[in-house]
Amino acid sequence: MKENIYVIGDIHGRYKALKEVLNKSKFDRKNDTLIVMGDIVDGGYNTSKVIDELLKIKSLVFIKGNHDNWMINYIFKGHKSNEWINQGGANTLNSYGGKVVPGSSINTLPVMVDVNGVKVPRKHIEFLGRGLYYFEFDNMLFVHGGFDPNKPIETQDPHFLMWDRTLIKYAENNNIEKYDKVFIGHTSTQMIEREWINYICRDCEQEWEKKVKSYRDMRGEPVCPKCNSKDIFQSLGCTKPLKIGNLFCLDTGGGWNGKLTIMNIKTEEYWQSKLQEEPIK
Repeated sequence: MKENIYVIGDIHGRYKALKEVLNKSKFDRKNDTLIVMGDIVDGGYNTSKVIDELLKIKSLVFIKGNHDNWMINYIFKGHKSNEWINQGGANTLNSYGGKVVPGSSINTLPVMVDVNGVKVPRKHIEFLGRGLYYFEFDNMLFVHGGFDPNKPIETQDPHFLMWDRTLIKYAENNNIEKYDKVFIGHTSTQMIEREWINYICRDCEQEWEKKVKSYRDMRGEPVCPKCNSKDIFQSLGCTKPLKIGNLFCLDTGGGWNGKLTIMNIKTEEYWQSKLQEEPIK
């Protein structure tokens, strides 16, 4: 691996946010290494562009997430579950030429599923096919969802590695043995620490945040402290990466209404995109 090694949280189709954090971190596509924590698809509208951008990086490790696995199951098996389509899969299919309109909730029937125009380039299929369920490097572990610290990771079910959320609770009371650092995505930090409100002004793009004791503290119409605009977008929950013991949580909600985060795995310095607005269904 190259000298500068970075890890990035769940990209979820956010092409502009991906470009933003790569630029902010001064990531060198020829000489630096990027470890992608999974869920590059779904959520945002530009999964196809995201994969095109990742393919420009010479040294890249791709960890498969549960959303990526849904996409792989569509490509190789034709599976189009309502659960996937209604949780960002529609936007992914549309980025490849589909005409898909999701349903109003996770398990409802989609309004329309027309995939006749979907064309996934071979290089994208090969990229997704190269994904790993976990990656070990220099006494560090990278896995999308989590794992059972009491079992050898090589014996654990891939579904569990992509979907687990119990590792976060474990790390609150225990050091994760065997590894110096463990990096995960999957569970947004917005869900781990709820007592934050994030704001971005749609007029001047000023961002700010505040910590609250309860949702009652949200009352009142926010005003931009820079330009006094009232055209403000706000989201709930922590949008910064969290370190819990030796566990690093890097899904900071970039695919929905948080931020995308990239981190230097050695220095732990990180850079973030601007606050994202949730894609319109």
